[in-house]
Amino acid sequence: MGDVSNQKIEKGSSISTNKLWNKNFILFFISTLQSSLGGAISGVALSFLILKLTNSPKAMSITLALQFTPSLLTPIIATFIDRNHLKPPLVVSSFLRGIILIGLYVTIVLGFFNVYLLYLSALLSGFLAAVASPAIQSLVPSLIPKSNLVRGNSLISMANRGMSLIGIISGGVLVGFIGPELAIAIEGLCYIAAGFMLFFIAMNSFYNSKEKKSFYTDFLSGIKFIKTSTMLLMIMFSGFLANALMTPLGVLLPIHMKHIGRGASG
Repeated sequence: MGDVSNQKIEKGSSISTNKLWNKNFILFFISTLQSSLGGAISGVALSFLILKLTNSPKAMSITLALQFTPSLLTPIIATFIDRNHLKPPLVVSSFLRGIILIGLYVTIVLGFFNVYLLYLSALLSGFLAAVASPAIQSLVPSLIPKSNLVRGNSLISMANRGMSLIGIISGGVLVGFIGPELAIAIEGLCYIAAGFMLFFIAMNSFYNSKEKKSFYTDFLSGIKFIKTSTMLLMIMFSGFLANALMTPLGVLLPIHMKHIGRGASG
């Protein structure tokens, strides 16, 4: 995102303060913890839910593929978001992810479940995640002073990793004791809670229209920037490869745990 001085700032934005733990950053920090917890619970609950409802590894594979496919559009989505106000995509995507998951729970409880409804939910959730991710990365620099940016990003990263671990453990416990359906609903509530937090954050407004370049120009500028750094390209490729190798565990692990009689708690 461009220089903050070129952006309109909502009344109450903390960018003018010298504090790391200002109101906006605290709300953002808590909201990211909520989202990380919900996402980690989903990693366990969704896999066991699919296995329980379909008993089909193929259905699990299709669901995971649909969930992650929208991430391929992230460069395009990020370019669009970076040119507009950050609050609507962040707040709306968080609320919608929660509503989709709670709606999925309701349809299962009422007996209206269909595997294609599950596929649609996974695709929509994946798209909303692809919208939220670049918006969150663009938001952080506007919430804290530049001098505290490294510290703030480090705190967020460590907290997210910690909540992911807690979410995996609690997700296994929840699925084991209350079932994957209710665990999915709890995940949805986590996203809705995160949306409420984000709603009360003063965020940067859009660029001045006179300073805007075309969408195509901004998109190419991002591609050119990536090409200038061999290290950045290596990091991106390594991350892609690591995720490609680890993602199949989402399919294989629940099947193995069920086979050995350990279930989600295992």
